[in-house]
Amino acid sequence: MQRPSPPIAVPVDLAFGFELEFLVPQKREGYSSENHSDRGPYTDGLPFQWACPADEHDPKKKILELCTEVMSRRIMGTIIWYRVPDATSSVEWDPLDASFWVLRPSTHAKGQDCCLDVYKWFGLKLRSPLYAEDRHEYWKSETHIGIASLRNSVRMHANSTCPFNVFFEPSCPWLELTDFKKLFTLL
Repeated sequence: MQRPSPPIAVPVDLAFGFELEFLVPQKREGYSSENHSDRGPYTDGLPFQWACPADEHDPKKKILELCTEVMSRRIMGTIIWYRVPDATSSVEWDPLDASFWVLRPSTHAKGQDCCLDVYKWFGLKLRSPLYAEDRHEYWKSETHIGIASLRNSVRMHANSTCPFNVFFEPSCPWLELTDFKKLFTLL
């Protein structure tokens, strides 16, 4: 049975968001950081490109707390979600927190040979809120401010293990997989 054709001239409103994964370092015991100085211009009251101290007992928690603090100073509605996602779950986008920024540990991002060996690297996943299509200027400025403040305050690295995902949520129920493929081809 063929599906019915959609009504003519019905606008399709899209909500969209993204997930960005990256690495944040912890200094290793016994390594000198003279060649990789943390001194520089100050942003958000923190030394330029902060790295987690070597003696920190729970580096993941410290890194998450600091990154959340930096984003919270610049963007309202940043929340921290400190739990590792269930490995059997295929859905990582919880509609209950679709209006918040979410920062949590990444299960994919890993340090590789290209990463400086004076650090131990921890993967993070930053998920944006779902933005309505008509709020284009707002999401651009909010995203730029949030990510720029993180880049200026925290030492970060990205490699091939750090994916970037974009999510779309249509407001109309008649879009199917073929329609989405056509939509993404246009983008």
